[in-house]
Amino acid sequence: MIRAESELAAMVRVDLAKCAFPIRRLPNIEQQMAHSDKAAQARISQDPRAALALQVIQELNKAGFLGYLAGGCVRDALLERTPKDYDVATNARPEQIRDLFGRKRTLAIGAAFGVISVLPTTAGSAEPVEVATFRSDGAYTDGRRPDSVHFSSPELDAHRRDFTINGMFLDPLRGEVIDFVGGRDDLAHGFIRAIGDPVARFTEDKLRLLRAARFATTYNFAIEQQTMAAIVSHAADVMVCSGERIGAEMRRLISSPYAARGLMLLRESRLAEHLMPGVAAAWRDDVKFQYAQRLLSNLAPEFAVRLAGIGHSVGDNDAVGDNTFGESAGSVLKELGERWRLANDELHAAQQALDFLPSLRRASELPWSRLQPLLIARYRDTAVELARGVLVITGGEFTDAWKRIAAELSRSAEDLNPPPLLTGDDLIRMGMRPGPNFRELLAKLRDSQLDGEIATVAEAVEIARRNFT
Repeated sequence: MIRAESELAAMVRVDLAKCAFPIRRLPNIEQQMAHSDKAAQARISQDPRAALALQVIQELNKAGFLGYLAGGCVRDALLERTPKDYDVATNARPEQIRDLFGRKRTLAIGAAFGVISVLPTTAGSAEPVEVATFRSDGAYTDGRRPDSVHFSSPELDAHRRDFTINGMFLDPLRGEVIDFVGGRDDLAHGFIRAIGDPVARFTEDKLRLLRAARFATTYNFAIEQQTMAAIVSHAADVMVCSGERIGAEMRRLISSPYAARGLMLLRESRLAEHLMPGVAAAWRDDVKFQYAQRLLSNLAPEFAVRLAGIGHSVGDNDAVGDNTFGESAGSVLKELGERWRLANDELHAAQQALDFLPSLRRASELPWSRLQPLLIARYRDTAVELARGVLVITGGEFTDAWKRIAAELSRSAEDLNPPPLLTGDDLIRMGMRPGPNFRELLAKLRDSQLDGEIATVAEAVEIARRNFT
């Protein structure tokens, strides 16, 4: 996570024009999409993690059924990305899938929605593959799942999905992409477009409001005009979703290489007002908002680091690097933790980074006894990375601080954190009784050791006897 000093100058300037709305499409997408369906087929066939899905499709075909790869894996293969998982769609009914692959090799956990999990023949050799029957969905009264499903055709199944880029199928045995919704064209032009009526799609599953922004961010695409208008008018509905689902999407958006543009999308779509009202209120100040964009663009993609960056951007830092903080940054972390159901580790790491930042920015001035505890703390990497990012974007006068931090972190583990010359047990063996000044004495001994004022146990014992009362 820690970057070399030589990278500082190159990272100082961020082109804020690239953060303007609407988001631009992925560079060179036409060249990427010029590859044929066969190229997508070849990419998938070369991925060992696709083996089970391809085997399932072969077995379905042998039994007289259709079998296609569906959704995100088709999208990613066409974008020359390696898919993270593979889903299969078929005209076989759930009971037919179970009969074909056997009860011991299938799980019916999602059977109510036409989904059967097919297990690998050897335990632990691969992840199960979800095999879904082509379907149409009934009403969505809970804003998340259909109340009922009706088995249908590939075309109707494609039209019940969320966005065109996720609505394609691939017949991997013939190397043919099957596209009923214009997904290939939207991939070529870099658009996130709802399938059919965007209001209907967002009414069915409110999380799609946020997923549109997340897909646009992670793929560096624009949101199509009607789809964006529907998000703006229904932004408040996103809060129907559980905090866990919201948090999962926000982690991916904020950790994206295009997070700065993602922030703009959240702001322009009005999703930010509901997902993070405290942050959105602070970001009405364009200076603070642009500071947040620049900072996230210069931070490593770890979520806790960027979460701390968001907290810093709304704190009493006047958005140009003042060392002071009010309570607003901490209250923002609390708000996001509750709304996004974040893990305690993530929140603690971000809070520690904010707490350490004023001292780390003055690292060149601090005695080693004050800097060293910060560089051995549990969430040290998060704190150091936030400090690095802030130092980068607030100007060259702070590079001495980064030089000091980088130099100290290059020490060996033993040199960075040597054993104390005396411990509490040592003091007790010397006949000293624990009391109010016990901890203060140990801290004084440790500071003197780190600052090079004492170097031996004998010197520490002498100071201890002289100072203990």
